[in-house]
Amino acid sequence: MVFYVSDRTYHTVILGAFLHDIGKFFGRGRFEVLDKGQHPKFSADFVSAFSSVFEQVVDSELLRTLVMKHHEDRRSFPHDLLVQSIDDPLIRTLAALVSKADNLSALERGKRSGQYQDYKTTPMFSVLERVNRTNDEGLRLRFHLAPLVADATIFPSEFQSYAQGEVNTVLTKFGRDFRDLFASARDEGRWRSFDQLATHITNVVYKYTWSLPSNTQEPVPDVSLYDHLRTTAAIAACLYQYHTATNSLSEDAVMSANKPRFLLCAGDISGIQDYIFDIASIGVGGVARRLRARSFYVQLCSEVAALRILKASNLPLWNLLMNSGGRFYILLANTPEVRQRLETIWREFDGWFLTQLNGELRLNLAYYAFADDGFAAGDAASGFGHVLGKLSIELQRAKQRQLAKVLQANGRWKEDSFVLPTSFDGRGDCASCHKFPEQADGLCWHCSRDLVVGSRLPGSRYVAIFDTEASDALPVLGWYVKLSDSPRISGTPVLVMKLNPTDLADLWEYPAAWKHVARHVPRSEGETLTFEDIAAKSRGKPLLAYLKADVDRLGETFVFGLKRPQESLDTVSRQATMSRLLDLFFAGWMEHLVSTGFSDCYVVFSGGDDVLLVGPWDRILQLSLRLRTGFADFAGCPVEDRRLTLSAGIALVKPDYPVARAVVAVDDALKLSKNAGRNRITVLGTTLTWQEWDAAYQEWSRLCPLVEKGDGVSSAFLHNLVTFGSMWREYGEKGNVAALRFHPLLSYHIRRNVDARKNPELAAWATRLLKWPPDDEEKKRLDNLGLIASLLLYSRKGGD
Repeated sequence: MVFYVSDRTYHTVILGAFLHDIGKFFGRGRFEVLDKGQHPKFSADFVSAFSSVFEQVVDSELLRTLVMKHHEDRRSFPHDLLVQSIDDPLIRTLAALVSKADNLSALERGKRSGQYQDYKTTPMFSVLERVNRTNDEGLRLRFHLAPLVADATIFPSEFQSYAQGEVNTVLTKFGRDFRDLFASARDEGRWRSFDQLATHITNVVYKYTWSLPSNTQEPVPDVSLYDHLRTTAAIAACLYQYHTATNSLSEDAVMSANKPRFLLCAGDISGIQDYIFDIASIGVGGVARRLRARSFYVQLCSEVAALRILKASNLPLWNLLMNSGGRFYILLANTPEVRQRLETIWREFDGWFLTQLNGELRLNLAYYAFADDGFAAGDAASGFGHVLGKLSIELQRAKQRQLAKVLQANGRWKEDSFVLPTSFDGRGDCASCHKFPEQADGLCWHCSRDLVVGSRLPGSRYVAIFDTEASDALPVLGWYVKLSDSPRISGTPVLVMKLNPTDLADLWEYPAAWKHVARHVPRSEGETLTFEDIAAKSRGKPLLAYLKADVDRLGETFVFGLKRPQESLDTVSRQATMSRLLDLFFAGWMEHLVSTGFSDCYVVFSGGDDVLLVGPWDRILQLSLRLRTGFADFAGCPVEDRRLTLSAGIALVKPDYPVARAVVAVDDALKLSKNAGRNRITVLGTTLTWQEWDAAYQEWSRLCPLVEKGDGVSSAFLHNLVTFGSMWREYGEKGNVAALRFHPLLSYHIRRNVDARKNPELAAWATRLLKWPPDDEEKKRLDNLGLIASLLLYSRKGGD
């Protein structure tokens, strides 16, 4: 029998899929009335407790049935909690659909732990540490259960079980937040839309179950309950849409596994670096503001593109599986209508980027169809990693045909589309970008907008996204975005994002979500510091340092990092957990780190898997090491066996040096680190392992006060040390014996410049450089001699 159902039923089904296991959270508490094995009842009781709220946008009775009867295994649950106990054929079909989505999301399950693990006290393991190892032996890191705040509490640590009362404390806060959210919701009409209610429920669930394991009885419970719930809801939405679109909504068809019912869509922004940093004229001022604005604008393009696809496909935010660093993944139903909508919206995006931004930014779209086995852990030819790999190939093909939707038609190029206007109707070109006509202030509309947005962004707490034109809003891909420092938003936004804080009580009137954004800017007495102000805070010479870092081979890690010879682990919920944790580190914790410990540094961007920072040169050197140790601690990177590593580059420049050139320089430094084998950093042209850089930094820090004191050494001596360090490297890297002349020359200059009586510590350090033949420790010191001497020169004020 095939059924035809309403939007209200659709919303009930997907909300039921999201809440189906919420009872597991309640079951972890130490309450007398809660017994093991009853989590479907707890889920149903939760729905019943707030039935008057749910009834405003969904069928609360159907919702209660779906969350209570979403299992089919008679061995684990009594008959009254099974799908099979439902008499009504339509309701049984919908319950079977939720059950199917649950199973597809949880296909990491199946292998149980060899010993019983107390489901009330078992914490969530770190999937990132698991990726870093080739097997599961010796896994150490687990997450404590705490409300999500992007500070040190997001780091896993070594412990075995939750402390007494740990779960109950969080459960109490969870219940309080829900009561506060629904306090006046019994007044009819408070919840005007499904999206409004669903987003607020999602945010509370995310806040409290981001680190709660979904299944405690598998050997390594490393998938959060939140990620299991949201992927279950996403799969349920696709199943529902697929079977209603194909007139096949029946229990037998839903439980079938042999058709490609799913479509994974990827979107990737290209041209980001050129767009952000191509600010041609420094003389017009406001460089930091425009950098901030452009970086944020790129994020908005990704957010709006994803939201437009979701809305066009009538899908909830749960279907946005991953979204960070300018790339997103959306799970869709594989129907001809969905594919056609994707092609149409892709063409609109291409047209907008070409006409509004001269094609400087481009959005590449690709999609790949797959069947149920695409969610399962499997070998190289199956599993969600396999789906991501196939989709990556399609995305690379799309990148080879950027803007093709508007540059060609019927297999032929549209030559007129390649020609951009240059006359500007007699007006001059923009003093900054030289690409668009100037306005009254000498800047084009885009660069003027950058200055305004860049100045408002630090004080803005909310970002409202509209699908219709709104006053004082930015046009983005055919939609409009408004920044606000107040939660009172005029109009009807599609979504309001709150930047960084996780409390959304002030946004209950709108569909809302919080967004971790690393956006710290140095300020003094309420004013944003200029690059000159930032450089002036440096030790010694007033220079800026640019730091760029990213995770090595992250794309390969998502495709292959969870594959194992015997049993692969690459399920959709585990991939979603991994992506979310990485973005939490780079967008959330990096903002916390810089704002609390390095407030004189400026975050250009940080999110996804990469970061670009600018700051006083000596502070950036210190920050580079803090970033690396933070990432190693968060990802659980053992020295001897790791896959997730970080590479970085640092470039030192004068504060008035063109930003675009500075970014090229730091990008080149990062490439040197990658080309040298990754998991390295390049500073002043010298590439070192992180351990070598730590040692060099510590030695430089120790020597600074010794060479700066009144009885220190001359700058000429330090310049000579730079030369001698180069000669040593010439000998070591190329075998040039003539370069060994550095040794007698070094001895001579030490005797002339270092007074052992006045500066014994410096003399002892210099004397160790003369040991011959050098042992391993002295070889490392000589390897870093030129770098350390250069840094000592930068540490001195004035002169060379």
